[in-house]
Amino acid sequence: MCLKELGAELPMMLGTRPLVFAWILYDGVRLFRLALHRNNLPLRVPMTPEMKALLEQDRRQRGERRPKRLHLGPFIREPYHFFSAKLPNGGLHLPHGNLCGHLGVELYVDSPQPLYPYPVLLHFKGSEPRHHPFGNHLRWVAHPNWTLAEQWARLVRWRDESPCGCCLRERFSFEAYTEQPQGPLWSG
Repeated sequence: MCLKELGAELPMMLGTRPLVFAWILYDGVRLFRLALHRNNLPLRVPMTPEMKALLEQDRRQRGERRPKRLHLGPFIREPYHFFSAKLPNGGLHLPHGNLCGHLGVELYVDSPQPLYPYPVLLHFKGSEPRHHPFGNHLRWVAHPNWTLAEQWARLVRWRDESPCGCCLRERFSFEAYTEQPQGPLWSG
């Protein structure tokens, strides 16, 4: 796997303009310092039957030349706001294919207003090697969507916050999922 972009959803008030930086650590060594900028997380809006019926009414007939009256806007996930940055030099190649024990992220947030006490959501966008169907070489295929970091491995986080709540330092590390022991919960 090759990590191409890093994204973070921060729980903050509308109109807040924080400074957000992240360090990418590989085997405990700081490799990249990224300045995260505000972005939009492209999410599909869940279509309720009422929304589908409303969009069906605006459907143009064959040959009808008029602009659409209804448009679907971005899906707003209050109080979360999305920030992202691309990794330099084409990304970070993870030779082991997993994040466990190797990758770490340190996130620094300096905000004029305090953040809400909800957890920060970390997102990754990367690419994976796939064999070319006509030949003996590998192609790197980019992931089409952002993926929550918790889907790759178990996320362990440490959160340090200033007393006023305006400065935040959060560290993320990844551990392998461990299977729960099968069998009775107690003996006797």
